[in-house]
Amino acid sequence: VRLVRSMKYLVSAVLCGILCIALCVPTASAHSMAYFDMVNDVLRGINYYDVLSVDGLATPKEIKKAHRLLAIKYHPDKDPSEEAAVKFLMIQRAADVLSNEESREEYDNLLKNGVPLADRYYHRHMHRMGVPQHDPVWVVFWLTTLSTGVHWWNRWSNHWNIHRRVKESKYYKTLRKQNAEAAGLSAKELKKLDKKGKIAGDQAQEIEPEINIKGAERPTVWDLLPILIVRSIYSGIKSVLEWIDLRMIKRIPPPTEEEIRRKQVEEYVGRPLT
Repeated sequence: VRLVRSMKYLVSAVLCGILCIALCVPTASAHSMAYFDMVNDVLRGINYYDVLSVDGLATPKEIKKAHRLLAIKYHPDKDPSEEAAVKFLMIQRAADVLSNEESREEYDNLLKNGVPLADRYYHRHMHRMGVPQHDPVWVVFWLTTLSTGVHWWNRWSNHWNIHRRVKESKYYKTLRKQNAEAAGLSAKELKKLDKKGKIAGDQAQEIEPEINIKGAERPTVWDLLPILIVRSIYSGIKSVLEWIDLRMIKRIPPPTEEEIRRKQVEEYVGRPLT
């Protein structure tokens, strides 16, 4: 039973981890806008060296000189045509990439090895759609916080709903009346106190029957999702080690069905059976 409970939270942890990785993958491989402009131009067959009329071994000075001459030639003040404007923008983009050592190295790598498959399809289109670039640390932090909040609210909601249903049952009401009579309160006095909402403290402990339902306990700090995951991993590892110790080292036979049912009943009632 403990192993099954541990596996449940372990599976939850694995699913959260997969979701974190899925959210962080686009970030880890995300590039600047200039990079995807390079990708688009490479896929369209545009070569920045040809745009500037230089070869692949051109020095920064040669690139700067070629850019200056072409920028003067196709500047909108010299040539107001639309074709010249497009050419001027492409010259500027090529010069920006090739005059920067890091971006030029990336561009040369794209020309030599081709565009990576992920950048060719998925990341390229995600970039075009304007998907924000996330910091993986903050993705994990906020995802963990959100999951913990939802899980915590679910535990409280489960606690409240089960207690409300129990208090609405005939058995609970009958037991409550019996406790009130034992405390010296009549049914009318109990009803008046309920309307005024004055049952509290020691009197409430005497009258209100204790609700002890497994799975509906009041949540504590130990029920926070990150702590539960750590405890479940520890419990799962401990259960596996105990199983290895009992079955493979000490070679103790597995319990019978009757022993398993007896142990489950003892865990449910919270005391050993006589």
